[in-house]
Amino acid sequence: RIALQFSQSENSEYTNYAFKNKNCYLVFGGHYNEDCYHGQYTYATKDCVDCDKVEHGELAYECSSCSNIYNCDYCSNCHTCSDCAFGFDLVNCRNCFLCAGLRNVEYHILNKPYTSENYAQEVQRIKKAYSVPELLDQLEKLRLTIPNVAFIQKNCENCLGSYLQNCKNCYFCSTMTDGEDCIYMMRANAVKNCVDCDNTGYDPSELLYECIGNSGNNNCNFCFGCWHNADLEYCELVFNSHHCF
Repeated sequence: RIALQFSQSENSEYTNYAFKNKNCYLVFGGHYNEDCYHGQYTYATKDCVDCDKVEHGELAYECSSCSNIYNCDYCSNCHTCSDCAFGFDLVNCRNCFLCAGLRNVEYHILNKPYTSENYAQEVQRIKKAYSVPELLDQLEKLRLTIPNVAFIQKNCENCLGSYLQNCKNCYFCSTMTDGEDCIYMMRANAVKNCVDCDNTGYDPSELLYECIGNSGNNNCNFCFGCWHNADLEYCELVFNSHHCF
């Protein structure tokens, strides 16, 4: 059996379920990353460390469930943000520190506006006064004071589930991007007409049933760890093939 399943990668020997990575170490379920380590389910990221489910991120540390972020630390559920730290549920924000639930703002601390000059000074003061665990505890207390949506979704239509982005007609799904007409899915990207699958992506897949660890497959059922195939039934660790049973 394959000890580590990765393909078309460069200088990324210690990765698993990984595809087209470069200079990556201990990255799992990640694809198209560069100069990253200690990552899980990351996609198209660069210079990121200790991140989980981050897509199109650069210079990120300890971030989870984020997309299109730049130079962000300790952020969760943040999208299209830059130069933010200790943030939760931020969208299109810049230079925000210890903030939660904000949209289209910049230079905020604890959800209060600051001038650009005072912002940098106050951030440095807070960082010197408190440790990282203490700052995370402050963020959690702030998060509990703002409204929280029942389902965490972005650009979704007719969907039921959380951590969904750019999805349509997806029910009982979680942690999915670019999905359409799916049900009972978890951790999936670029999927269409799929049911009961886990860890699917990041290359587009369609017409999958009861599959896990698949990528770039079409019309496959009951398959595990199969990449870039078509018309498979009950297969395991099959690559670039079609019509196999």
